[in-house]
Amino acid sequence: MHKDLVNLVKLQQIDLRIHELKQSKKEFPVEVERLTAEINQAKGSVEAIDKKLEETAAEQKNIEERIANAKHSLERSQERLNSITTNREYDAVHTEIESQRQLVATGGNRLKGFSEDTEQLTAQKEEAQKEVERIQAENQPRIDELNARIASVDSDIADVVKERDALTPEIGRPTLRLYERVHRRRKNALAISLVSMGDGTCAICHKILEAQLVNEIHKGEKVQICESCGSLLIWKATEIEQEAPALAHEEEALKEQAPESGPAPEEPAGDEAPPEPEPPQE
Repeated sequence: MHKDLVNLVKLQQIDLRIHELKQSKKEFPVEVERLTAEINQAKGSVEAIDKKLEETAAEQKNIEERIANAKHSLERSQERLNSITTNREYDAVHTEIESQRQLVATGGNRLKGFSEDTEQLTAQKEEAQKEVERIQAENQPRIDELNARIASVDSDIADVVKERDALTPEIGRPTLRLYERVHRRRKNALAISLVSMGDGTCAICHKILEAQLVNEIHKGEKVQICESCGSLLIWKATEIEQEAPALAHEEEALKEQAPESGPAPEEPAGDEAPPEPEPPQE
């Protein structure tokens, strides 16, 4: 395979790393927000129970004060019975006493209910607090990890860009321009389709490639273009590696058969990029 094509595959791998880092810069804060929201929601449940406990305690205090006032009024009403002189006044005081006794009895029943409510709410709070601790134990390490990665993502991108800048001068300009044109139009940064003899299709648009085109891609002499999606078609590196020993043996045999003198055969020009259809933006 021509050196330019090998370097294009390396460049694609670098660009995919840059794309992944840039995506993480967008996605990590969203994930942090989601995980933090789960913790806050659990804490909110505890706070809601605390509020109910406070309301219950306040209402209980109010009832206790009303019972105390009713008992005090009851004592005064009972004392008045000793000085009553008319039936009308007796009936009025007796009505007051019954009302106050009813208030004390009703208040006592409500206090029992408050005690039960407080006990239930306290148990609910304990469970809710355990849930907060569980979620926090699960989410907080991930939040810390994501925040650390967010803080380092810019420097990580800069390091990978340095790798890119070191590689691009090793690629012929026409070939590099062709790659850059396709790469810029791809939202997923994927400009190269690695083709194998097994399927003979474009890995990006899944179009079945003509046998002649597959053979040209297999030769690895220059960049081929997918007529369907405009992706650059390059032979899969793993298959090249498997074929390398046989190709090396064949080259040695050809050298032995070649005359000792005379001009060396010209290598295919990897800088010559073929005309290609305008790749659609994905």
